[in-house]
Amino acid sequence: MTPEEKKARIEQTLFGDSLSADAMERELRLFQEFRNHLIETLGEEKGSQVFAEFIFNRTERGWKETAELCIDDNSLKGFVDLFWGPLKKSLNYEEEWVSEDRVEFKVTRCTVCEACKKAGLTDIGYHVYCMTDPAVVSGINPEIRFERTHTLMQGDAYCDHCYSYPKEN
Repeated sequence: MTPEEKKARIEQTLFGDSLSADAMERELRLFQEFRNHLIETLGEEKGSQVFAEFIFNRTERGWKETAELCIDDNSLKGFVDLFWGPLKKSLNYEEEWVSEDRVEFKVTRCTVCEACKKAGLTDIGYHVYCMTDPAVVSGINPEIRFERTHTLMQGDAYCDHCYSYPKEN
């Protein structure tokens, strides 16, 4: 793949077919309807579990396919370049490399969160966007560890994304 094709594939995986707030809202309302149907049919616990598994597997599969085509460097830096590089236009964040094996991001503005808040869809937005971060990591490189304790979508002042790569013994 050419660099331009790789960039297009990564952005497609990140943002889907459309970056518009209207398209995102339509997609979220569809996911919300699907989740509600699962909960009504299967009960709260099982319906929520099935929905979470569906979203996780869908996300992980998409990122695994994208990583196989686009990643040249399977290191932590390669992950950051692949995933976080294109996000610069939709997020405000600080990046800190604590060590060569650990990087932390503090996100203070997220256009996805802003669109979800405006549409009154932060609950489903959290499930569709925020809860997929572990699936993104697993799809790109399952050896990378991911931690997060705060999200803008849940009303926190920032999102914290911490990634670490285990040192070889």
